[in-house]
Amino acid sequence: MSAPLLWFDAVCVHDPDYAEPLLEFLRLQIRAGEAVALVGPSGSGKSTALALALGESEPTAGAVQVLAWDPRALDRAGLRELRLRVGHLPQQGGLLSNLTLADNIALPLLFHRRLEEGAARHEVRALCRLLDLHELPAVMPALAPPLLRQAVALARALILQPTLLLIDEPDAGLGGDAQEDWWRLLWRVQQELGVAMLVATADREHVQILTGTVVPLQKRRTATFRLL
Repeated sequence: MSAPLLWFDAVCVHDPDYAEPLLEFLRLQIRAGEAVALVGPSGSGKSTALALALGESEPTAGAVQVLAWDPRALDRAGLRELRLRVGHLPQQGGLLSNLTLADNIALPLLFHRRLEEGAARHEVRALCRLLDLHELPAVMPALAPPLLRQAVALARALILQPTLLLIDEPDAGLGGDAQEDWWRLLWRVQQELGVAMLVATADREHVQILTGTVVPLQKRRTATFRLL
């Protein structure tokens, strides 16, 4: 059996600003080709878990390994290398408002891999064909329909061919048929590319389209107010 790409062992995260821990004894493993969902309401620690996997936060207790690395042991260059191998689709997509849809997808190729613009455009077109994003309109993200905007954000997260993909609240702002179409797109990408996925979502219904491997999280976050 292959080693896990992502491993959380009894991970706890405490913050003095909250009465309850953000995460408590979280355990999960994700191997190549697997998709796992963290499912819970706002305040249950889903985004905290993704931050741990990106090396943007540290556990108070327990252990985290990402692609066989402990993010806490990495220097700045090591963290940069790790994050280039881990795709991230943040809430609301995180597209740059001053770039067209296609330019948003191409940006990681131009910035991180230093590709010439023609080569970057070729890779963007190939990935867009896989995602059924034909003839992207030359518009800024704010003018694109929500489902198209989210699919473009997914393409940008995939363009560097990550080993692991982290997705935070993927269907935020979507509803009706668009919501189901989005989850089916995620499933198809996962099947065709074989990329491992960790998805944080409150959507207990549609996440079953992507995966039956669900780690439930309960709301834990209770604010602590201090008098100054």
